[in-house]
Amino acid sequence: MTSLGVRGAGATATGRRRANEDSLLAEAPAFIVADGMGGHAAGAEASLAVVEAFRPLAGRDDVEPAEAAACVERAREAVSRVAAVHGAQSGSTVTGAVGVTLAGVPWWLVLNVGDSRVYSYGAGVLEQITRDHSRVQELVDAGHLSPEEAERHPERNVVTRAIGDGGTGVDVWLVPRRRGRALVAVSDGLVKAVSDARIGQLLALGGEPGALAQGLVDAAVAAGARDNVTVVVAGSDAPETPAGAETYGWPLWTGAVTDDALAAAAAASKPEAAQAPAAPAGPGEPPGTEPESEPDDATVVSARLRGEPEPDDATVVSARLRGEPEPDDATVVSARLRGEPDMEPDDATVVSARLRGEPVPTAAPPASSASAAAPQPHVAILEREAPERITAELVHVVAPLSVAPLLEPSERERRVRAKARRARATWVGVIAGTLLAMAGLAALEVWLISAL
Repeated sequence: MTSLGVRGAGATATGRRRANEDSLLAEAPAFIVADGMGGHAAGAEASLAVVEAFRPLAGRDDVEPAEAAACVERAREAVSRVAAVHGAQSGSTVTGAVGVTLAGVPWWLVLNVGDSRVYSYGAGVLEQITRDHSRVQELVDAGHLSPEEAERHPERNVVTRAIGDGGTGVDVWLVPRRRGRALVAVSDGLVKAVSDARIGQLLALGGEPGALAQGLVDAAVAAGARDNVTVVVAGSDAPETPAGAETYGWPLWTGAVTDDALAAAAAASKPEAAQAPAAPAGPGEPPGTEPESEPDDATVVSARLRGEPEPDDATVVSARLRGEPEPDDATVVSARLRGEPDMEPDDATVVSARLRGEPVPTAAPPASSASAAAPQPHVAILEREAPERITAELVHVVAPLSVAPLLEPSERERRVRAKARRARATWVGVIAGTLLAMAGLAALEVWLISAL
């Protein structure tokens, strides 16, 4: 659905949970994801109440930032009613983007409470706009944990702010609307199962928002997502936010990618026919067709994942556009599946790709915002149901902490089952030994009585 030149779609999956407590709204100009907490019924109803608080914005082209932010307060009231009905604590995260106008200028308003996230993707770079309201994020910010350690921390499911915790406030940012930028709102079930690098790779495939959202959800499910997974992808066509537009005190997020790079990415994503006039048809060819040809040297550019070292002269990183002829024998394309050992390509293995004139993506610093400050005094702790924590604790008994996180899920399950079998065998031995001892004592007592 489109409105104000914005459009988007979403997808969701239950994962390994018994029920789906996530909810989503993808009705322009509102694109919202909510992750419920408090049990299957209460959590699902809480997340649904949150997205319903934004539904009155659907179809409108005159939403202002203050009105979009006020939906969060309506969501708090609705979740309080859910908690009263169930007689227990109910809560939900909320995150997403709303197309708004401020003094007649179009913007995105990105908002967040909890540990669901909104990413910006453009010009080949994925950046996190929101800041997680979680215990592990506080530890990372304080320098006590690395991001890698946070992914395995036993308190990774503890959120420090949520709709329904009795607190107030919401993190908000105005984000300039650009044709080359997609906003991706996700529940934490995606980021627990799929790395940021992989998310960027899947978004780089391009396509309609619905197909991109479904592709991310499918990737999480294929990776064995233990939690519910929900993704909403939104983008804008026109009009765009003018450079230097006044924000009137609202926090501004711009990211590391320049407007020129976003414009170039948007132009590159257009069909080839729209970028250049069609060449005259050759003999025997239907009008409007062009013969396929290899790109020249100027269009072969190297690319790398954020944080990886620059490729050396012997390693050419490139890709083949869909529909181009297969590479010849001299071009060997290789990939390493997750979990396989790290091996540098040898001289005979050239991994490369051709990107349509796109610039080399660069590492982007983590997003920050003046509103992403330290936790507020009113913070309450809500913890999701986390059956994976029980599994992790059993694994830690079997293997050292430095080894257990590296085990694949199947290996973990195998070791846990092996430990359980050993425990059962031990108890069976103890019980059998006790019964034999009791039988021996009884026989001795009978012999003594008969002897006397």
